[in-house]
Amino acid sequence: MLWTNVFFKSLSGLYGIEWEVVGFRAGWVSTTQFPLIYATCCKINPISLLTGITRERLNWFHRWVARTVFMTLIVHWAFFYREWDLAHFVKQEIETMPMVIWGFAAWAAIGLMVITGFGWFRDWCYEVWLVSHIVLAWAVLGLSYKHTHCTTYFVGASLGLLLFDLLGRVTLWLVHNIHLLSARKSLPSFGHNMSMEVLNDDYIRLEISDPAFTWKAGQHIYLNVPRIHWFESHPFTISSVSSSKDSAVANHVTLIVKAQLGFTKQLLRRASRPTPKTLRVFIQGPYGNPPAINHNDIVIFITTGNRASFTVPLLQDLLQQPAQVSKILFHFVVPNQEIFIWYKDQLMAALGECKLGGIEIQIQLHITRNATRRPLLGSLAAVRNWPDDVFDIGRDSSESSRSTGSSRTLTTDGTSSPAFKLQELKDRASPPSPLSLQSSVGLKEDEEIDDQMALLEENRPKETEGKSFTGEENEEGSLCVGMDGPSELTVLHGRPTTRDMLHPAILDAGSRDRIMIVAATSAPLGAEIANCCSRLLGQTGCNGASGRVLELWCETNGV
Repeated sequence: MLWTNVFFKSLSGLYGIEWEVVGFRAGWVSTTQFPLIYATCCKINPISLLTGITRERLNWFHRWVARTVFMTLIVHWAFFYREWDLAHFVKQEIETMPMVIWGFAAWAAIGLMVITGFGWFRDWCYEVWLVSHIVLAWAVLGLSYKHTHCTTYFVGASLGLLLFDLLGRVTLWLVHNIHLLSARKSLPSFGHNMSMEVLNDDYIRLEISDPAFTWKAGQHIYLNVPRIHWFESHPFTISSVSSSKDSAVANHVTLIVKAQLGFTKQLLRRASRPTPKTLRVFIQGPYGNPPAINHNDIVIFITTGNRASFTVPLLQDLLQQPAQVSKILFHFVVPNQEIFIWYKDQLMAALGECKLGGIEIQIQLHITRNATRRPLLGSLAAVRNWPDDVFDIGRDSSESSRSTGSSRTLTTDGTSSPAFKLQELKDRASPPSPLSLQSSVGLKEDEEIDDQMALLEENRPKETEGKSFTGEENEEGSLCVGMDGPSELTVLHGRPTTRDMLHPAILDAGSRDRIMIVAATSAPLGAEIANCCSRLLGQTGCNGASGRVLELWCETNGV
């Protein structure tokens, strides 16, 4: 489009002007995209309000539009510079036309935002990126207006979008944090009271009792703690489900946070102090528009580590209004058993609701790091009564084995007994193809190599393929492995492949079933799941003439 009806012929008398024509076109193309760039970066924006697509989902579009505009701006000034060079007028143009300096300054500001907006820079120094991005975003509008007043309408539209977002967020903040006229005595006049609990050396649980708002499962909030930093607000996914307004049960916002650097590290240090672990906090949000999944026949959840704070509430919310859902598979991939304990009560409650509602459910816990193997816990009654020390939380597993001389087992009455030998259970799964072995790359949270994964696959017993396990009591009274009935919870050791998690359920689905896959994983694993779904579409005829429909929702934000 930039070069339409423009011919570069050096012998033409209009040769220099033709360069200017393309430069003008590139400038107008760039300027007209400003409102789109600013709309897709705002938390509250017209696009999200009209379509339901949240700012988090629009962010990739925001980045690529900005990168494209940066390139068209290069065309804009480079073609003008070429025209000046042909006329030997570069120095005079810069000295006599201040708009040139303002234009180069605006382009430099956009370039700096583009460069610092790449993932490697955000991971390296997030706070620097955040502050510079906000300052430069406002500066670009002023510099563009100083460059030429022809940008007035587009700069004004961008400024209006920013002010609309700011006004909306300030209004939400005031409604959710100022309670001077509230009749609820549990709420302070300003903000909310937050309690803290240290889970281990890296994680803490934050809880805000009886907040002044409700939320959807899978949404997130921005948390500001003035005692730590007045001007920092950090996003965290809510790992609890909101009660309805008519419910007598009080709401509790629960956040399970991994301490990184800066803000979260200071939270962990403060929670570790012996002083009262209660802080006054202020909340922005909630934000996000999670998927509606209860219109599907089969729902498959895949979650890694603490990203269960997104999928577990979705599972609980689904069971409140299951609609046409008949089967649920929940794959929980964790480095150790300890993380599962934090979500144990919610998952066990979900199992009970499924049994009452007649919904088939299978929860598979994949433990990737712990070398100590436990017996399979398949009995729902036994699982409900697990003692919290069944996974030796806070203790080193090797040290525990040395001190007792044997591993603990779980008997059918839910008690822990170290007196009996355990039957070691190999993981059940069909041997994957070489292609599917590659799909486990995204799950790597340590430095083990693929050869170990292949060795684990070879050692899996083939006679257990496709069968379910239950826990039964043997003559000695310890829990052993049986295969006489369905099992709601399966504990497996090793990393599963994406094909192992998806292929069996999709193949067993009916010809008219709707299948929904909800993945809360790292970005590499999310890409692997998407690729696996694409292969399965061709192999099983999903979304084709068979009538079987396959949908995928990937949530890669957060840790």
